[in-house]
Amino acid sequence: MFIRFFNLALSAVTVVVLCGPAWCGEATQEQNLALLKQIEVDIAKKPNSILLKLQHAELMGLLRRYEEQVNEANTLLAKNPKLRDAYLIRADGEANQKFYAAALISLDRAFKLGAPTPKLLLYKARYLRNEKRYVEAIATVNSLLEVEPSNIDAYKCRSACYFRLYGPCEKALRDMEQVVLLDPSDTKAVALVSDLKRELAVKTSAGASIVK
Repeated sequence: MFIRFFNLALSAVTVVVLCGPAWCGEATQEQNLALLKQIEVDIAKKPNSILLKLQHAELMGLLRRYEEQVNEANTLLAKNPKLRDAYLIRADGEANQKFYAAALISLDRAFKLGAPTPKLLLYKARYLRNEKRYVEAIATVNSLLEVEPSNIDAYKCRSACYFRLYGPCEKALRDMEQVVLLDPSDTKAVALVSDLKRELAVKTSAGASIVK
């Protein structure tokens, strides 16, 4: 059951900050490379454009050049430590390299410069979960669900945290049941609900046997 939880909770860590309608994570690598060349031409014409440099740094992430992404974000922050988007781009690059502790620092600095969106709170919760800081991850998900109570991924994340803390438990089950309620077609979540119910029934039965 742990493997099922892991597979269900595992999600991409990309934080898309500046994507416009013409380019985003869904673009092909060829399109991203073409856009990169265009942005580099534009930067040559406008070397002081912060927006173009932010877009360039973000494209490094979309091209999976995460170390360069972080380095470019750091260069921008060295000149302007209040550049919120640069912290978000840096967090993305750090997380994609599995440097979750560093990504959390970057996110927290971004949050001090502007209120986090539900999507960013979800990323923070996932990074905390990956760092095994489950109690903090649950608290972050709770804040997210206060403003977006139908966020399926938030319930998945919290359920996984409860499972890692307590094993099969009612809290993990309730959150996974909420996932199924919101998306009945999620077969992995449906299977996990069945697994959790079975495990809880076994625990209850074992507990009753001990009492006897």
